[in-house]
Amino acid sequence: MEHREAVRVVELIAAYWPNFKPTDATVAVWASNVAEFGFDEAAAAVRQVARQGREWPNLGVIVQAVHEARGDLPPDGEPMFDLVWAASRMRSGGLVVMTPARRFDWPHPLVNAVIDSIGWRNLSSMEHEPSARAHWMGTWGSFARRARSEVLGGDVRSLTGSAGELEGPA
Repeated sequence: MEHREAVRVVELIAAYWPNFKPTDATVAVWASNVAEFGFDEAAAAVRQVARQGREWPNLGVIVQAVHEARGDLPPDGEPMFDLVWAASRMRSGGLVVMTPARRFDWPHPLVNAVIDSIGWRNLSSMEHEPSARAHWMGTWGSFARRARSEVLGGDVRSLTGSAGELEGPA
C-alpha cells in the first residue's frame, strides 16, 4: 500500500476512536507498519477490532487482526484436539486403528507438528480424554506461540504497548 493509503488507515482508526490523537511521529510509525498490507485488508482489520467494542487499539492488535483475517495465525487448539481425538478413536472390530496421522487432511499444518511431537501411537493409545486434552493443549500452545512469533515478528511485538509507549518520550 502507498504511504498516503497507510495514513488513511491511521485516520480511520482516529475516526473510530475519537480520543485517539496521534502525533506525527505515531502516524509515521503506524503507517510504516501497516504499509505491508493492502489498504482494504488493513481497513477491514480496523473495522473488525472496532466491532469488538474495545478501547482504541495498539498497533499490534491491528497487525494481528490482519494476520488472523488472512489465516496466517494458528487457530484455537481445542477444536483441533476434538478432530484429532475423534480420528484417533476410529476403531475396527473394537481395536484402535493405528492409521498414520498424515493420512488425514487436517485443517491446519500445525496439527501435524503437534502430532509428530506427541506421537500418533501415543495419542491413539490414550484412554483418558482429559489427560490427552491437557497434553495436546500444552504442546499446541508451545507450537502456536512459536508460529505466532514467526508471523508477527519481533518489531510488531515491541509495538504492542500503550499509546504513550508508541509515541516515545515527550
